[in-house]
Amino acid sequence: MVNLAGAWKNLFFTFPKPSLPNHGVLASSSFCTLAAKRVGTHSGTFHCDEALACFMLRLTQHFSNAHIIRTRNPNVLETLDAVVDVGGVYDPKRHRYDHHQRGFDEVLGHGFATKLSSAGLVYKHYGLEIIAKVLQLDEGHSHVNQLYKAVYRNFVEAVDAVDNGVNQYDMEEPPKYVINTSLSSRIKRLNLDWMDSDQSPERENEAFHRAMSLAGDEFLDVSDTSSEELELLCKIMVTSTVNRYGVSCS
Repeated sequence: MVNLAGAWKNLFFTFPKPSLPNHGVLASSSFCTLAAKRVGTHSGTFHCDEALACFMLRLTQHFSNAHIIRTRNPNVLETLDAVVDVGGVYDPKRHRYDHHQRGFDEVLGHGFATKLSSAGLVYKHYGLEIIAKVLQLDEGHSHVNQLYKAVYRNFVEAVDAVDNGVNQYDMEEPPKYVINTSLSSRIKRLNLDWMDSDQSPERENEAFHRAMSLAGDEFLDVSDTSSEELELLCKIMVTSTVNRYGVSCS
């Protein structure tokens, strides 16, 4: 079993000091080459969904080691290889993954009904590829599909729901207490405080990459844990039924 939480942290959590090009664009890179793709998201206050979306895209083969460009300039966004959480367009053929436009109601499917955020959109299109790496299996393997749904249920769906303002319960009364320790809350607190003396774009970009690291760390941990549980379940099934049904985990 591959331990992605250990194997990928060193590769994807190292970010050099970002540079600031023209047009108010916040750009940064990790192990970049001239051929590296460019993934865009909005500048300013960030949330968990775009931090996780950017992290997941950089785990894929197509966007491996991509530059992260943070801007709201539509002319700049149009030139990028992928755009998440900004731009008002959902078009997977052009790698556009925004969910704020009127009429957007995309869900993951597979029985899930929660409206997707940018994180869910990226997971919908690239989750199988990422999970296949966790299990070291082909994307079409049944175990990959099982873990794909489990990771969404146990992690990504909550990010989608929080970002879209979906309550966990149907309530007419206000909650008796507030939870401020969720992943979304912790990432929100990484935004620059209005009292911080340094409000520079460089500092903002550094904070966003800390958010990417936090979201990505937990995503990989959940993926690893879920894959280990799936492997254990399969072993239990084999032990109890192999003689009768010929079950195999291969």
